[in-house]
Amino acid sequence: MFNRPKLTGFSFNRYARIQADANGPTRDCLIVHLAEDMVRLHSDIAEMLSEFTLTIPEAKRPRRSCRVIWRIGFEVGATFTDAERDALRGLRIASAA
Repeated sequence: MFNRPKLTGFSFNRYARIQADANGPTRDCLIVHLAEDMVRLHSDIAEMLSEFTLTIPEAKRPRRSCRVIWRIGFEVGATFTDAERDALRGLRIASAA
């Protein structure tokens, strides 16, 4: 059985939106815990997803790409993959200079 990692960050209840496909519809979800590199949320469609975009209104980074790392029923833990992409982009720019 996979153990859920201990989350650091902030526990709260905040509504957000999940988008499975780039041009697809969005669905409501509830963020229960938010950290710099991961999120824990509740969603009725999250059980079907392995990757999604999380939209958090009025956040510093309102759209985050996510990959599911664990799930139990309607509860999902996901890591932010856009941080990995941004880091790789920074390495490419530094090596090109």
